[in-house]
This record gives sequence, structure tokens and C-alpha cells, in this order.
Amino acid sequence: MRRVVVGALLAVVCCSALAKGNKIVDVYADDSSKLMWYQADLQGFPVQKAPDVDGVTWGTQQWTRADQTVTWHIDVAESADYAVSLMYLCPAGSGGSDVEVSVVGNEQKVTGRLHETGNAWRRPGWELQRLSGLLKLRAGRADLLLRVAKKGDPGGGEILQLRSLELVQPKVREQLEERAKLLRSNTAWMVDAKYGLMTHWTPFTQPRHGDQLPYCDAVRNFDVDSYVNMVKKTGAGYLVFTTGWGGFWFPAPIRAVNTALPGHGCNRDLIMELADGLKKHGLRLMLYFGWNIGIESYRQAWGNDLSKWAPQLSAFLEEVGQRYGTKLAGFFFDGGYESQVYPFRFPYEMITRAAKTGNADRVASYNNWIFPKLTSFQDYWIGESSHDLLPSPGRQAFQSGGFQEGMQAHLNTFLDDFDWCHTKANADMLPPWHSTEEVVSYANAAIAEKTVPTINISIYQDGTVQDATLKEMEAVRLAIRGK
Repeated sequence: MRRVVVGALLAVVCCSALAKGNKIVDVYADDSSKLMWYQADLQGFPVQKAPDVDGVTWGTQQWTRADQTVTWHIDVAESADYAVSLMYLCPAGSGGSDVEVSVVGNEQKVTGRLHETGNAWRRPGWELQRLSGLLKLRAGRADLLLRVAKKGDPGGGEILQLRSLELVQPKVREQLEERAKLLRSNTAWMVDAKYGLMTHWTPFTQPRHGDQLPYCDAVRNFDVDSYVNMVKKTGAGYLVFTTGWGGFWFPAPIRAVNTALPGHGCNRDLIMELADGLKKHGLRLMLYFGWNIGIESYRQAWGNDLSKWAPQLSAFLEEVGQRYGTKLAGFFFDGGYESQVYPFRFPYEMITRAAKTGNADRVASYNNWIFPKLTSFQDYWIGESSHDLLPSPGRQAFQSGGFQEGMQAHLNTFLDDFDWCHTKANADMLPPWHSTEEVVSYANAAIAEKTVPTINISIYQDGTVQDATLKEMEAVRLAIRGK
């Protein structure tokens, strides 16, 4: 999750939900329903803090006793059997507790045993665990109770942190999975590319020295030939170029941008020029697009109601996709999906279809940071990990039953500087965080697992990078490609 200024609106929504305590949560007939912890009545808990977009309170706090309960007031659209899953975190030494979910006033229940969560990639981590059995729900209002039937740890430690409970009809889940498979694109070209390069060149990117130019002036001055030559030197098989990060700006005259925010779509089509320049060297272009409801310019363009954003986002993606066709190989979507978007009934299928406009082979993914897979309507797992060189979670994670089942394995890290984007004025970039040997070992280990690493390097506003980073990437190229 890229750290931009976000979250004010989320905090208002979540605090309101906590204050009400008797919020009615819809259970859909044709989709998965997310029942968030802050939408429930919490009995026996200390006062809970509202969720924070930076992850301070992703779930319940201080669930330490078996007599604490969580109750949702639900409105079920259709009578049916529903599969029940819990998204939770269980710290080391706290596994083994038995939990049950039941309809208040009804003896039927589903059960499960909690385990320490996480994997080789992230421990402890959040997991989505399906409980045993199906819950028969009748159309209309009901109360759903989650409790710990038997505590595994006899001590006073935390049993779990609960993020959500998910409900879905098994037949609906199967239908969604089948539609997602039909929409999925072939990612073999990513594996063949071995590794990719990413640069966060944004309205907030600072020059090496002096005053920062307005974004569209910087777009006008951008030296495409020099930049593409730099990308080639790194040995990357593709480029992920950042758009939309920290504000709704785009380096091309996109009508959907300029209609909503006049002047935010620049006159020069930098994206087309980059795609053409990369193509001459056999390299592909992907776009990072980081929209976020916590950013003022997006709210100015699309309003304050996230549930109404989808048609506008879809129209924007359709225009971009049609404009660049096969010259655009993929999208990397970011913007609080694991925090702000997850609780909503977000139409991933519609957005992914829009993202593939003009090129059915175009790949797309939604950054879910360290959380379980958000949706099957995507092609690859992003695997963001800051500047840590975390290993691939292994092939089994992407196979049947794995936490990223069906996705192309991918990793994303930044190599140098303070963060993903060089935003400090008149400040030198930090040198690479790791030695060349460490980066080569990281990349080779990923490639051996058919996992594709995308390495972000910092960039100045004039499109140049620091010498130390380029030298390290050239050494990585020689070590991996042999030339």
C-alpha cells in the first residue's frame, strides 16, 4: 500500500459505524458479502478504536476471553445455504481455539479451529479461513453470532484479531470463479521477461535540485529517449510507469480526466511515446494507476461516495485502453483496496473488463498489500513488500487451496531512497538498500519459482536516476541475463 495522504473519509465512516452498533448489513444473493468487525455489536470488549488506513487497527483488539462475542444484524436477500469464512490474524502461540458462528435463536452453526496465521512471506499474517459446514439463512432480518467455543491457549493472550466474516452461496462462488477464469489473461510473457522495472514519476516527484515544475510542464520536458535507454540498461523485460499517484493527473490528453478536472490530462501523450520507445527494444509497458478516495482531487472528480465511483473509473479505463490498444500490456492498480475498498461491494469484474478494453491479453491486478486475495477477477498477485527483499511464498500459494490461488506469482519492492517516490526537495536519494549480490540472489530465487519481481527505483523529475542505483541494476542485468 503506497503511503499517500488518505483516510479522513474512511475514519468518519468507520467511527460512525462503531457509534451506531446496530447497523444492518446486507447479505447479497449474487456476490460475496463482507461483514466488517466495526459493523457488529462487540460484547465484553474494551472500547475499540476506529480502523486506520495505515493499519493501526485493522481488526478487533484485546479478544482474550471466551465470553466475548461479536454479533452482526443482517438483512438476507435470498434464502439459501451460505459458506462462512473468517478473515483473522492469530499471533504465534495463540492457535488452537475453536470458534462457531450461529444464527441467534437457531441451533444450527458452523465451526472451525483457528491456527497461527501467516506464511514464509509474511508472519504473522491475515488469512481467510473457511469454516466447516454451511449456514442456512432465511430471507429477511437475522442476528449472526460469532463466539469462541473453546479457547486453545489457557493463558491470557490474545485469541485472534478479527477483520471480517464473509458469506457466499457455494453456487455463486463457483459461478464467480468460472467467470474470472474466462476473463483471465495469459501471463507467460511476464515469466519470460524474468523481472521488470518500476518508477514512481508523479506530480510529487522532486528535481535533483531547485524548484519543482508543475506536472504538465514536467511531462512536456520529459526526455523519452534517455529514459528508455536507462530502462534498457537495467535489463528489465518490462516497465511499470506510475500514473494517478497522490492525485488525479495523467500524462496524456485523456478526455475522462479533463472533463472532470480541466488541465489534469496533459497535452503531450507521454504514455504513447513511452510505449513506442520501449517497443523498439522489445520491452512492454504497464501502467500503475493509484486512485484513492482519500485524495481530494479524486473526490473533486468523482464525488465522495465510493459506491458511485465504479462507472466513472470504468469509463476512464475504457478510454485509456482503447487509446493504447496492444501497446499497453497491463495495469497495476493501487489505492487502499485492502482498507477502503474491501468493505464495499466493489465491481471488480466490471473494472477488470474495462481495463482490458482494446487488448484482451492485457493483465490487471489490485494491490492487496499483506491481506488475502481480494478478488479472482485479476491476473497476478502484486506482493508488495516495501524495501524488504522478501522471498516468494512458493508455488503452492498460487495453486489450488493456496492463499493466492489462480494468480501469477509476482513481487514488488523498492531498491533505493526513502520510499517509492522521491518527494524530498533538494535532497539526495538514499543509495540502494541492498548489495548487488543480495538483489541478484533475490531475483534468481524468485525466477526459479516462476515468480516475477518488479523492482522500483527512484527517479528525479527530469527522468534521470542516481548513478549508484543504475550501476547496481546494470550488474543485476549482467548476472541474470549474461549480457
